[in-house]
Amino acid sequence: MFFWLDVLRDRIRAGKDAEINKSFFQHLEDLRSTIFWIVVTLVVSFAICWWFRAPLMEVMKRPIYAVLDSKISQQLPKQIDLNTWKEVDSNYQAILPLNKEQRAFYLSQLDTESSHLLEARVHYLAILSLDIEQQNHYLANSPSLKPQVVEILKSWIEHGMEEKGFVDLFKKQGNFGDNAVMGAFKPTETFMLSIKLAFFEAFVLSLPITLYLILRFVIPGMQKREKDILFKSIFVSLFLFVAGVCLSYFVVLPRVLEFFFNMGDSIGVTNEWRIGYYLGFAAKFVLAFGLTFQLPVVVMALVYLDVISYYTMLRSTRYVIAGIVVLSALVMPGGEVISLLSLAVPLFLLYALCILFAFIYQKKKEKQMAKEDLEWHKMQEEYEREHDRQVKLELQELEEQEYQESKRNKGIPANEEDESSLDDEEVDENNN
Repeated sequence: MFFWLDVLRDRIRAGKDAEINKSFFQHLEDLRSTIFWIVVTLVVSFAICWWFRAPLMEVMKRPIYAVLDSKISQQLPKQIDLNTWKEVDSNYQAILPLNKEQRAFYLSQLDTESSHLLEARVHYLAILSLDIEQQNHYLANSPSLKPQVVEILKSWIEHGMEEKGFVDLFKKQGNFGDNAVMGAFKPTETFMLSIKLAFFEAFVLSLPITLYLILRFVIPGMQKREKDILFKSIFVSLFLFVAGVCLSYFVVLPRVLEFFFNMGDSIGVTNEWRIGYYLGFAAKFVLAFGLTFQLPVVVMALVYLDVISYYTMLRSTRYVIAGIVVLSALVMPGGEVISLLSLAVPLFLLYALCILFAFIYQKKKEKQMAKEDLEWHKMQEEYEREHDRQVKLELQELEEQEYQESKRNKGIPANEEDESSLDDEEVDENNN
């Protein structure tokens, strides 16, 4: 981005005089060229994102994977971590189609701990179908169960009585894996989804070049102060956009998804979300955060241009809060209260930060104006003193001219007066 800004400054300096003499149709030609190159940039970015659509899809699915992993971790016993459980579940899916001899050979290829956990995984659901007495008899008399496996089963049965979700992990048979919520129900859904995802990523990828092209067209017609404000706003704008996207992707989105996931579990609804709905929700959620985080840039630009002030912002706080809530309801996908608040609260905090910055700017501006007023008063006083001195000199010259004129009117030569005055001075010196 810094490279594009340097190029933009050079283009402005080189074409400043030429821009002044351009006709209306020449400006239209520049606009056409700008739109053309923006479209080319988007098409090239789209092609790149389409080529890497599989990795980008994994990036977009990562928040829901984090929610699923967190849900499983909460349901597992303390003795088993998430990675161990995923390995056990994967091995269980692998041995389902095998016969007895093949299963025995498969178990012999695993380490001791994994083998014991897998055997416990195989017997657990069968044990759950029995009552307590039958369970104890099964664990005590089954010849195929090793003592280590029996201990694991006893701990799992005890944990399953406390955590009902742990039993659901076995009943779903791997449905909590990576493809748990990634179902497509239309033949063309995955194709259209890939196009939407590639376009979304292309918009973000092409944003710096698109911004450069727009600024190259707009900036030559702006005043110097407006250019300075714009260049300062660019860096802040990019930082806030990235900050909004990162905050949404890494912090807010996983918690919102977890809330909805737990809400479904609490009312007995299975969370099997469609991939199209999820990715549409996630993409709009992330993009909404990035774009709405531009609010401080717009507000502070208006403050620096003296369109609004700190006092105006402070008096309008209640209306701004209402506007933020309405804006959040419009831009957030789904319109749920949790999604709305997850965007409205950060926006209000940013607006409060804008009020603070506007207050600092206002005080700095008032201090600068007071300093300028003091300097102006000093300059005015010096001007008045100089004016008075000039007036006095002019009055002295006028008096001297009137005196000389009066002497000429009386017939006294100016030389005699000068000689007499010199004689008087010599007499005074001799007396001294």
